[in-house]
Amino acid sequence: MLKNMYNLKFIKISKLKQHEKIDKENFRNVKTAIIKSGMLKCPIIVDKFSLTVLDGHHRLNSLKKLGAKKIPCILVDYFRDPKIRVSSRRKNYVITKEKVVEKALKGRLFPSKTTKHSVPYRIKNLNVSLTKLI
Repeated sequence: MLKNMYNLKFIKISKLKQHEKIDKENFRNVKTAIIKSGMLKCPIIVDKFSLTVLDGHHRLNSLKKLGAKKIPCILVDYFRDPKIRVSSRRKNYVITKEKVVEKALKGRLFPSKTTKHSVPYRIKNLNVSLTKLI
């Protein structure tokens, strides 16, 4: 039921594109939590056309470091869905959806925690075993 309702797909990690860098301490904390629980508790949010990661950079990088080959993603239509909004966490950055995707496609990442996405499609109890992702 969750899979159909949220357009949940397992995507190869190598296909996903980040738009911002990660914070090393947060990365370590997320990776430790995944190792401790042995599972990923919630999927990441990804634009279905560009495969740009909108939410979940630390989970993505943690799984990559742990040897995972795929990750559960909620695929969204970033540009056409008015419920998805983006803003800046930093005073000196003007953030738009276009700039987010451009950064991802060009590989010129924003600093960590530059963008804030408001996405109403979150699942907090997916609980996928780490062994299923490797």
